[in-house]
Amino acid sequence: DIWQHMTEAMREFGGNESSALLLDYPVVHKEFDDAEAKAYWSELLTIRLIVNKALEQVRGAKVIGSSLEASVVLVFEDAAKAASVAKLGVDLASVFITSDARALAQGESTDGAVSGEVLGTLSEGGLTVTVHKASGDMCVRCRKYTIEVGQNKDFVDLCNRCAEAMAKP
Repeated sequence: DIWQHMTEAMREFGGNESSALLLDYPVVHKEFDDAEAKAYWSELLTIRLIVNKALEQVRGAKVIGSSLEASVVLVFEDAAKAASVAKLGVDLASVFITSDARALAQGESTDGAVSGEVLGTLSEGGLTVTVHKASGDMCVRCRKYTIEVGQNKDFVDLCNRCAEAMAKP
């Protein structure tokens, strides 16, 4: 196995055993146990289940094939929860594996949040999820749909984020 090809220093760090299978599990350091982060991500995963239900309804109707073909708008009855989820900004879409995602409090304007055609809506537990058709073209690198594709003349098939990553040495 790979353990036999590790450097001596790495094997010593791991306990100097002849196989990785003979090692003990690492000790969890209490200083890394963050109850607040645990609660935040637990709540976010619960929200993700609701978003996945909405996406599956649209996928089941054969309107989309992949969740990346969708953008979602989450409208929360609880403004504090909306603000908490919205903290993720552009990374929120990655949690739901969609091309775009926005979190709003009930009563906030959805104008400009997402521009695609509405494909479906699901309300559950104080959250309304609206699934939209993602706008723009597909980036060939990250597979997300965005209006940014083609804006970079050096990487015409990529979104700005991927073009920036590809331009780095």
